[in-house]
Amino acid sequence: MIKHKKRISFLILLILIAQVLPAIAINDFTSHPVYEGVDNAATQYENLLFTDIENHWGKEAILDAGAQALMRGGNRLFNPDEDLTYMEALTVLVRAIGLEGEAQEHAETQALPNVQDFIVLSVVDEWSRGYLQLAMQNNIVTNQEVNEITNLTPQQADNIQNQVEQRLDAYGEDITQQERAALERQINQQLELNQWNSPISRQEIAMWLARVLQLEPIYGDKMVKVYNFNDWQKIDTEKIAYIEAVLQEDIMSGSENRFKPNGNLTRAQLAQIMLNVNDQLLETRGITKLEGTVTKIDDVTQQGKNLKIITVENIDGSYNIISLQPDTGKDLIIQKNSQLQLSNGLYEWDRIQYFINDDDKVFYAKVINPEAKSIEGFIEFIDTENNRLSVIDFNDKQHLFNVNSNTPVTNNGEEVSFKDLFYGQEVVVTLFNENVSKIEGYLEEDPNLHGYIPPGSRVKVGDALFINNKEVALKTGDGVEKYKITSSTSVTREGNVANLFEIKKGDRLILSFDDIYSPEISQIRVEDDERHLTAIYRGTLEQTSERNNEIVLEDVEIFQNNRWVPHTESKIKLKAENNLYSGGNSITLKDLSKSKGKEVFAATESSYGVQRVAKLLLKDGSTQQYNNKISSIQYGLNRMVVNNNSITFNEGTIVVQNNRLIDPYNLEAQQTIHVTSDFNANNNSRNAAFINIEYDGMLDDRIDGTRLLVYRGKIDAIGEYQVTIGRLAYQLDYLQLQNNTWAEVDLPQRISMTEDTKVFDSELELEIEVPYFINSRYIDPDDIEDSNLKKRIKNRHYVGKTAYFIVKEYKNGTQTVEELLAINLTPDHKVTTRRVNTDHGAIGEIESIDLDNNEVTLKNVRHWNALSKKWTPVTTKEPIHMEKAVILVNDQPITSQELYVIKENANVYIIKNKDVSTGDDAYVVIIEQ
Repeated sequence: MIKHKKRISFLILLILIAQVLPAIAINDFTSHPVYEGVDNAATQYENLLFTDIENHWGKEAILDAGAQALMRGGNRLFNPDEDLTYMEALTVLVRAIGLEGEAQEHAETQALPNVQDFIVLSVVDEWSRGYLQLAMQNNIVTNQEVNEITNLTPQQADNIQNQVEQRLDAYGEDITQQERAALERQINQQLELNQWNSPISRQEIAMWLARVLQLEPIYGDKMVKVYNFNDWQKIDTEKIAYIEAVLQEDIMSGSENRFKPNGNLTRAQLAQIMLNVNDQLLETRGITKLEGTVTKIDDVTQQGKNLKIITVENIDGSYNIISLQPDTGKDLIIQKNSQLQLSNGLYEWDRIQYFINDDDKVFYAKVINPEAKSIEGFIEFIDTENNRLSVIDFNDKQHLFNVNSNTPVTNNGEEVSFKDLFYGQEVVVTLFNENVSKIEGYLEEDPNLHGYIPPGSRVKVGDALFINNKEVALKTGDGVEKYKITSSTSVTREGNVANLFEIKKGDRLILSFDDIYSPEISQIRVEDDERHLTAIYRGTLEQTSERNNEIVLEDVEIFQNNRWVPHTESKIKLKAENNLYSGGNSITLKDLSKSKGKEVFAATESSYGVQRVAKLLLKDGSTQQYNNKISSIQYGLNRMVVNNNSITFNEGTIVVQNNRLIDPYNLEAQQTIHVTSDFNANNNSRNAAFINIEYDGMLDDRIDGTRLLVYRGKIDAIGEYQVTIGRLAYQLDYLQLQNNTWAEVDLPQRISMTEDTKVFDSELELEIEVPYFINSRYIDPDDIEDSNLKKRIKNRHYVGKTAYFIVKEYKNGTQTVEELLAINLTPDHKVTTRRVNTDHGAIGEIESIDLDNNEVTLKNVRHWNALSKKWTPVTTKEPIHMEKAVILVNDQPITSQELYVIKENANVYIIKNKDVSTGDDAYVVIIEQ
């Protein structure tokens, strides 16, 4: 490939120059930045070979802190479990902000002269004074804290005075009074410094860290983390707000629900803390941290000198050169697999983070453990000449790869060459340290293809904008594209065959085509669950974290039962990366961070168990809410009329239907919606922030041309795979559910049934096999185990009995066909004034399923009001008994013992009967999920 060839050519040139020219400066012959190693790296490496950390939990952090000169040991010991002292903590923090050299220089200028040959203050003592002075100048420690640390009790003061006298006496009488006074001053300073060698408390180091990191104190209802600890009341008042900030940044933590503010910290624990905050302090120290892959290591000899030239390809695609002379000690320290080494431990294709100091020298590199990840999608572009590949994943994101000539490639497990891959093919690209390690292609096997494009070779991925039984409009990164659905088009979901009507607007679809030029779809695959919304929130933006791609909302409300209600938690944390809007304009997380304190709307989805923002909109104006039908809509003006109010919408408007985000252009006249709008009093305008298209049931015409019918009547006759529906009473015809209301049908109806029809006796709570129900001549009723059912079959008990009939209607050419999906044989409910007085309908969503009690609980419930002809919201959740119900999931009957197949948040249409005081008995349950 071109990029690879350029890299090799550059390296060959570099090696030739190094061989031919004496004492050459490499950076004069390359446009890539060249960084040298540091002098005496080998000596520094020797100083870090601690013998007491081999099996310690903090080994990696200790080595990292040592290699970056933040912490040191002595005599090959680090003493990881020793209590951290005040002076050790100050020293590390002064180093962390890049002021160690200045502290040492300050100590040198302030050092007291020695008296004769007596040395009282060692170099460590003098440096300690320098660290303390710099810490005070940079507000790491305050004068008050210095006084508290050095404050002595009367007994301690007497002890120190005694020590001073004893040490002065030890110097003998050969010193003058002036020299004695100077020695006394130095001894006092030394003994005062000893106070700083006492263990520091956890709350004290937390306070100093907050100052070094310039964290703002957190007060009021934003203070939440400290309350997780049982001992939070033991934290000093002036420190608790800063400790909250440290906790929210995940810099420190507690254990066993305790923070232990007055407990001690070990040296290893400080090393871990410094690893946690190191990236935030690198710029302060003048250090640059880069990440990349070692693509080439060359050992060359120049004028008798051995050079090691390391080429690193950074994650942004740029290249850096690291030039080392290990024999002379000009090298770098690396950490690999929790072990320190010099550059001889570095290998090609190692993924490294490397650190460059303010002298433009690389002093440390950390090898990142190899990470393998896979990208699954479809080939959008393939360049076999230069070994380049472009793949579109299932989230419509493009990935570009450079592929080495020796990268293994397979099709259905068989080895092939890179050129055997083709446009539109499904592939899994495995990356190892961001380099392509293998490519696995998949296709339908056909030994007779002989090079022809196999079925399903062309693929399109996008969101369903519109769909019926003839075509689908797909919203992709390139715009809106339409494709044809034919009788041969198959639909799958979760690897199983599915119905076309199960596809909803907003679903993520993968379309496959057998002909690269044809618009006719061979297969539609539906991505499931991950695209379904988990909640709609409204709250105040409290925090944004660009580093963690997170936001925190406070004063949170959640949209439930067609209204906003307080959330059980006052604050929630959400992952937020894309689909952030202010009005109709897309914004970044950085832009959003400027809107702290403003109200936002957020639709969320679950991504690998984490709540992630699917779409977010900044609120702009006062709130007005409406619940009604869209009386008219003008797409060109982005305007609709609801409740006689003109309301605009735009790209930022969050529109939800069937727990899916849909495009605002899926709004239609006569849809029943809830809209929360931003009202601008200056121009009397309203813009929709959030729109929920209400679920109106499952008995309307569906996109595949089918529909469900529900009848209520008596069984007039049972024939061979047929049943005739007759009158309910002398003056009451059988009923059909039309527009959620029972309407009379005056002519008997004969409907076909099959072996797959579910026949259920709700009184006995037993399913009846179809051959027994129709009294087929091929069965023997004596084979029935249940005695009551056996008696009913023999006596033809079911003729003349009341039942619910669930029928699927569809077209077969020009003929309308009705197929009986399920019958629920029920007791004869009382009939008065031409209606069944205990029947009523409800719609909602599955909240939970109780398998032990055969019960489901519904949320977002609405009851049909026969007087107003509208669905009426119910503010409470409803438990529904399922023992007497026929249950259809996507037109497939299931038993009450198979409730586990029902998914939470699935849409439900229920016909139930008020026969019990403890709850409602469902007789017909229709579920779409």
